[in-house]
Amino acid sequence: MMPQTIIPTIIGSLFLTLGSTAKVLRVDSGADGAADGETWADAFVDLQNALEAAQSGDEIWIAEGIYKPSSEANPESTFRLKSGLAIYGGFTGSESIRAERNPDPATNSTVLSGDSLGNDSEDLASRADNSLSVVSAFDLNQPATLGGLTIMSGGSLASSTGSGGGINTRDSSVILKGIRIIDNHGRGGGGCSLYDSTITLENCTFESNESGERGGGIHSFRSQISITTCRFEGNASESGGGAYLQESNVLATDLSFLKNHGRNGGAIYADGSQIALWNSML
Repeated sequence: MMPQTIIPTIIGSLFLTLGSTAKVLRVDSGADGAADGETWADAFVDLQNALEAAQSGDEIWIAEGIYKPSSEANPESTFRLKSGLAIYGGFTGSESIRAERNPDPATNSTVLSGDSLGNDSEDLASRADNSLSVVSAFDLNQPATLGGLTIMSGGSLASSTGSGGGINTRDSSVILKGIRIIDNHGRGGGGCSLYDSTITLENCTFESNESGERGGGIHSFRSQISITTCRFEGNASESGGGAYLQESNVLATDLSFLKNHGRNGGAIYADGSQIALWNSML
């Protein structure tokens, strides 16, 4: 017979589990309060601090501004995602519910930038100190979500190891909604590198990204891609200016490819991939 003293302990444990709720953590580079993320007045000023505090199921709301993985020259610095975490941009710093924000990255100005020192120029050598990947997702067992953000200025063509200047994923699941990925560089996947990953993209833009080898916009290897209403413009690579799809399964609807460049496949280069492409313009 179970001792009576154990029953309240079990009930109490169940209550704590069922009663736990996800948190909203706020980030605003102009805040000057307690920096605990509980309110806009007390928002974190650094996105890295919010990522350290966040748990699976939490949301991070980011006000307009430019946020960098590091304020120093550190190519290894990155915004590393966590399993089950959602990050949204487009806030002014007064919203009480997510629906009040501006989710369109083309008209809001929430930017994640890899240009740590703010010294990028037309000379690509100026990018040698940039973050190799602005955002990274490694070994996530639950999907991470990004929405309403511009991700830019990651990576350097001078690097022999960097892939995914904008976003680099390995063995993870990621959901991107309303993301602009622009002006990123990498050896493989200038804008986004996918390796053994699953990704969902909705209303995203890949623009002016460049890869030294494969996939100016996206390089995918052994990955699952669902992509809807996305635009690839002005991306460049040796192979697959817009996308290089390698041993991957792709379901795509309402895509447009404009002015992408590659010696092999200006828009798409497919290598051992299964692709279902609907209502799209190449």
